[in-house]
Amino acid sequence: MPEGKILVVDDDRVFLAFCSDILTEEGYEVKLAPNGNKALSLIRKDDFNLVLTDLIMPDINGLAVLEWIKQYKAYIDVILITGQASVETAVKALKLGATDYLRKPLNPEEFKIIVARCLEQRRLFEENEEMKQTLEILDACRAISTCFEQDKLYQLTLDAFSRMVRGDFGIGLFYCKDSSFPELKAHKGLSKKEAKTLREVMLNSLKQDPGKLKKESFLQELKPSPQIKRKGRESLLALVSPVRNQERNMGILAVFRGKGGGEFSQKDMRMATFVGKEVSFALENAVKYIEAKQLSYIDDLTELHNPRYLDIALDREIKRAKRYRFKISLLFLDLDFFKTVNDTYGHTIGGKVLNETGKVLGTCVREVDSVVRYGGDEYTIILVEADSKRGFQVAERIRKTIESHIFLSEEGLNIRMATCVGVACYPDDARNKADLLDLADKAMYRGKDSGRNAVYTASSLKKSKQVAGGR
Repeated sequence: MPEGKILVVDDDRVFLAFCSDILTEEGYEVKLAPNGNKALSLIRKDDFNLVLTDLIMPDINGLAVLEWIKQYKAYIDVILITGQASVETAVKALKLGATDYLRKPLNPEEFKIIVARCLEQRRLFEENEEMKQTLEILDACRAISTCFEQDKLYQLTLDAFSRMVRGDFGIGLFYCKDSSFPELKAHKGLSKKEAKTLREVMLNSLKQDPGKLKKESFLQELKPSPQIKRKGRESLLALVSPVRNQERNMGILAVFRGKGGGEFSQKDMRMATFVGKEVSFALENAVKYIEAKQLSYIDDLTELHNPRYLDIALDREIKRAKRYRFKISLLFLDLDFFKTVNDTYGHTIGGKVLNETGKVLGTCVREVDSVVRYGGDEYTIILVEADSKRGFQVAERIRKTIESHIFLSEEGLNIRMATCVGVACYPDDARNKADLLDLADKAMYRGKDSGRNAVYTASSLKKSKQVAGGR
C-alpha cells in the first residue's frame, strides 16, 4: 500500500471530495483545507509529504502557499492545480519550486500516476540520508541568510534548527536592546503561555552554570515542573545552541524531544553548533540592514535606495549568487531628454517626474528586487536570481511601461517619457561589482547612441548590434 501524507487545498468542496476519494482509495493519508489560511495553519502544526493546492483562492492564493512552504518547510513537495492555467503562471510556479503544475479537470488515472511519481521520487531521494541532510542545510541556510527582518528571522531560525535536529518543540530566546535577560521571540510546538513558562525553567536552570553559554552547543537537563510533566516526562533534555557574536551573547535556541523521541546524538550536537553560527551571521546582517535603512541609504526625492545602498546590496547579492550558483542581472537606465522636462516645466515638475518614475519602476519588478536612484534621472535595478534573458525581458517591460505612461496626469499634465536600459548579468558578463556596473552603463549608452528608447545587453556590445527596443 502506498505511503504518504497529503494535504489538498481548494475552496471548491466538490473538488476536495474528488481528490480525497481518489487519494484515500490509493492508500494515502489525506487532509483537506478549504482555503490558504487553513492550509498554512495545518502545515505549521504537521508535516506532509505532498501539498496539492489550487492556484486561485479567495484569501491566500496557491503561489503564496507555495512560497511559504519553500521558505519554511522546503522539503515538502507542492503541486499546483488550477482551471485557469497560463504559461506565465506555470513558469512562475516551477521557478518558485513547485514539483508539477496541473490543469483542471483532472484525469483520475493521470492524477494517480503524477502523485505516485512525485512521492516515489521523494522517497528515493530520502533514502540517501546524507544527501537529504545536505539539502536541508542548504535550504535552511539560504532562507536564514536572505532574511533581513529580525522578528521573522527569530521564528525562521528556530523552525530550521528544530527541523534539522528532529526536535518536537522548542523556544528561541534573544536579547533585545538594553535587556538583561533574553526574551521569548519564537516558539514551536507550544502555546505562547507554555513557551513563556519553559523560558523561565530554562533560564533558572542555566543560572546554575552560566559558563555553559560560552560553549558552541550543549545538552541541558531541566528539573521537573508542571510544564515539563505535561510533555510526558519527569524531566526534559534540551539541545541548546547559544547564538554569539564574538564575545557577546545574542540569544539561545533550545529544542526538545517528547516522550519516545530518543536522545540527541553527537551529530545533532554538531548540527546545533553549525546553526548557532549561521544564525549569528544572519542576525548581524539583519541588524546591519536595519541600520542601513535608518541611516541615509534612502534617496530624499524618490524614497528609493541611493548609490550607497547599491554598493552594499550588490556586494551582498554577488556573494549570494556565487555561494548558491545562481545569476543576477543589473539594469542601468536613464530617461531620454529629461532636460526638456526641466526646461519646459521647471525643476519642481521635473522632480515629481523622477519620483513618479521610481513608482513606475516598482510596478515592473518583484519585491525581492532592488530599485535604486543612481543620480539625476539615472536608475539601477538589481534583479536577483535572473539570467540575461530574464534581465532583458524585465528591461523591455520597463521600456514599454515608461513609453506608454502619462506622467503627472493627476495634476492635469500630459508628460510623455522614454528610456534607454542597459542589462548586464553576473557571472556571464562580469565577475565583480565594478565591471557589472560598467557594462550595464555602457549598454545603456549604446541605446542612447543608437536613437534612444531602447534596450541593450552587455553581450550586444561585443556583437555590435541592437537586441531590443523601439524608436
